[in-house]
Amino acid sequence: MKTIAYLSQEIPSLSATFVYGEILELKAHNINIIPISIKYPNLSESELDPAIKTLLAETSFIYQRPWIKVIQDNLIVFFKNPIRYLSTLGMMLQDVVNLGIFNPIALKLIYQFLQSSPVAKILLDQGCEHLHIHLAHVPTQVGMYAAAIAQIPFSFTAHANDLFERCYLIDQKTERAKFVVTISDYNYHFLKTKVKHINKVNVIHCGIDLNTYQFVEKTSFSETVVIKSLGRLVEKKGMDTLILAAQELKKRDINFIIELGGSGELKNDLLELLNQYSLESHIVFAGAIAHHQVSAWLQKADLFVLACKQDRHGDQDGIPVVLMEAMAMGIPVVSTAISGIPELIQDGLSGFLATPNDPMSLTDKICQALSPKNDILKITQFARSTIVKSFDIKSTTTQLRSLFCSS
Repeated sequence: MKTIAYLSQEIPSLSATFVYGEILELKAHNINIIPISIKYPNLSESELDPAIKTLLAETSFIYQRPWIKVIQDNLIVFFKNPIRYLSTLGMMLQDVVNLGIFNPIALKLIYQFLQSSPVAKILLDQGCEHLHIHLAHVPTQVGMYAAAIAQIPFSFTAHANDLFERCYLIDQKTERAKFVVTISDYNYHFLKTKVKHINKVNVIHCGIDLNTYQFVEKTSFSETVVIKSLGRLVEKKGMDTLILAAQELKKRDINFIIELGGSGELKNDLLELLNQYSLESHIVFAGAIAHHQVSAWLQKADLFVLACKQDRHGDQDGIPVVLMEAMAMGIPVVSTAISGIPELIQDGLSGFLATPNDPMSLTDKICQALSPKNDILKITQFARSTIVKSFDIKSTTTQLRSLFCSS
């Protein structure tokens, strides 16, 4: 098997567990993976299990390096093959022109080109035969130049924000790539409107390790229903929608407690909203949850709710991994009919889907999920079977390995 380099924005990252999960699964199949990260992740040692600590120690961090080292690497790869270096420089300058020379994003390409030489040096020094990149924005912009300098093929996986808000040069990236992966049919149809070489695009869902998530049969709910939600406290996660739905649940005399897991820029705004509606006795903030602690944290949930929506910049989720995790454990889920989520959750069969950014619709779906009219065990069993069939990381990485083998 080839030596494959993996490049992403942050390795490992709590908000992108799908990246390091994929790496660890590939390594378990004795595939030589060289991990490279654009930035050093914002993690504490307590948030990491031993396998992730090992991965962190193996990862090279590009933007952490002093500029003198970056310049040295540019000179090294230039003198090794000046024609290739200059050809890639020309590619980058053409990209700048395509974006518009006064576009701030275009100017950042110059910086990203300079940072691509350290990546190219790693690719050459480690004998990498293929570069796979997660996220179609900055990592792919750095990675495609690095692959061109190293003269090896590259591929990339497109997820959510990198497509919906920052899909710069997506047609050029797709044309240059050996193949492209995206995580949902929804994304595939989005790309179909943006790229000429749609034949290069493959849909491979993100997956989870089913051995980590034990299914527990649920036939009833607690007297005080424990509702949990987990995600970064940012607009697209819809935590404000959930708080507004909680106000309506309170009016309907539902006995409940909501635990919000995660951290982020909107925490103070969410606290103000909570206080505005006097929901302090119904909603608690659990803070960031380390990935290896998610399963234990979810176990005490009666219901898992993730009220995803499109934010003001057009960003939205893809198919959130935490929904897969809850479904694998037998926890009933309520989310919204946005992006690729309906490919995971069939409304009324494997979970419940509300209208995005609609607190009343979310309230109705939570009440529907809690209704004694539902066979909750049947719904959760169907949800688990959906994960086994389409979102098992062993299956999804097998599909990816076949693409690597054919590249």
